[in-house]
Amino acid sequence: MCSIAMPAELILHSPPVYSSLLYGPYMVTAPTITSRSVPPRIRPCLSTGSLSLDSLRNNDGKQKKRVVFADDRGRPLTQVRVMSEPSNVPPLWSTAYVAGLTGGLLGISKDQSQEATQDNTPPWQVTFPQPASDYLAFRRKLDQDNVSLENVIVRESEQCLVGTVKVRNLAFDKEIVVRASSDNWSTHEDVHCTYVAQPGSPGSLILYDTFRFRLTLPVASDVIEFCVRYRTEGKESWDNNEGKNYLIRKKQEPRPAVRYDNIQTAKCNGLSNGNETRDSMPQNADATRLNMRTWSEFASWQHLANDAPYW
Repeated sequence: MCSIAMPAELILHSPPVYSSLLYGPYMVTAPTITSRSVPPRIRPCLSTGSLSLDSLRNNDGKQKKRVVFADDRGRPLTQVRVMSEPSNVPPLWSTAYVAGLTGGLLGISKDQSQEATQDNTPPWQVTFPQPASDYLAFRRKLDQDNVSLENVIVRESEQCLVGTVKVRNLAFDKEIVVRASSDNWSTHEDVHCTYVAQPGSPGSLILYDTFRFRLTLPVASDVIEFCVRYRTEGKESWDNNEGKNYLIRKKQEPRPAVRYDNIQTAKCNGLSNGNETRDSMPQNADATRLNMRTWSEFASWQHLANDAPYW
């Protein structure tokens, strides 16, 4: 008869769990780290500038804490600007603004007057449509007259006029000149155009060539007119806008009429009579025509006429 082993006896006579794995030759060990690549040190994205050590320390000798914020491109998020004017002083008005406000009643120097004139120079405007805007008429003119102005652009910041000219490719040697005048053709200036290379294969047939030019806009004149001359193989062709020439003039803007009835005489000490009080100041509906001694008087709004409805 075989005996049946109880569960308790099986536990007592069974070998230890994982004993051969823990102390045997097949024990798993972690690999030894021989070297480790250290990433380079991150450099600050903002330059702290040329600050001395004394400026970064307190009176006690301890170093001050300085925090600098940057955006996603490493540029500073803040800009520090020092205001030289106190908070109770209104901002300074430019000479051009004062001259336009007073209508030239206040005396200013010659240099200031020239500066104001340059600031208030009206913009130049093209008085004709761009020739290339109507492509069919543009091509027809090229085939008939062999030359045509293509387009022009006014560059106010550079005080110049740039444009391009199209000509028929009749021969290799060409001379394209823009003749301009700013005094109704009492005098004129000839400006030679420069060839503009066109993309494409060198052996392909080119029917039309493009040339560019640059004209300096006159300062003392309000208008400039020009035409284009094309000379090749001893022949001349002109583009003068059908006898009217191409005209560029300064834009004439209407100036507001100056009212002389409410303008008071400006003096260095403010009002003409120092004994006048704020209650005796004349009521006026225009804040720009008042003569105030201090900024607080101007900001009080008690000197303005308020008989009109507020809406």
